[in-house]
Amino acid sequence: MSINYLKNKQDRLRDRDGIELLERFVGQAKEEKEANAQTNVKSKGTVECIVEYKDGSQEILDFNNTILQNGKIALANSITNAVNDPFDFYVNSMVFGTQGASGGTPKFVDASRTGLFGPTLLTKNVISSIDTAAPTTAIFTSVITFTEANGNALNEMGLKLKNGDIYSMLTFPDLNKTSLMQLTFNWRISFL
Repeated sequence: MSINYLKNKQDRLRDRDGIELLERFVGQAKEEKEANAQTNVKSKGTVECIVEYKDGSQEILDFNNTILQNGKIALANSITNAVNDPFDFYVNSMVFGTQGASGGTPKFVDASRTGLFGPTLLTKNVISSIDTAAPTTAIFTSVITFTEANGNALNEMGLKLKNGDIYSMLTFPDLNKTSLMQLTFNWRISFL
């Protein structure tokens, strides 16, 4: 509805039935606006990294990610049934790299990116699940074991779709992987 239409309708209501109808109309307009705002679904991703050391100690690191344009396109294609045969718009792996930081400072991830900043060092399959306490949240879990990626400063990662596109990615300060640590990544994508 345009502002002029609302103003004209408000003037007519005021003239005809007084202020009570005007207040009811304004209240309905606010309810419609709030309902429309709630139907705009946004996605948000966070990553929890559990660093487990051989001595039994552990630490937890938290990162935010960027949902990439290709990821948003995959969602739109999926819900409009504009999909390939066989279906390949699902997350099937996490990819890790070493070019996501410069001097230890994470690089900015623009949503138009289509891949990691550097070559993929490691690709790991994911276990996918739905958070039962928050059913609009998908969780993707992967583990880099004590024997993998040792001697590398990990600082970028992405969620890779079966079709090869990166759904979302993030960069983080250098995480120097050694044989004394195992990394468990829980990547949560929430639809708000």
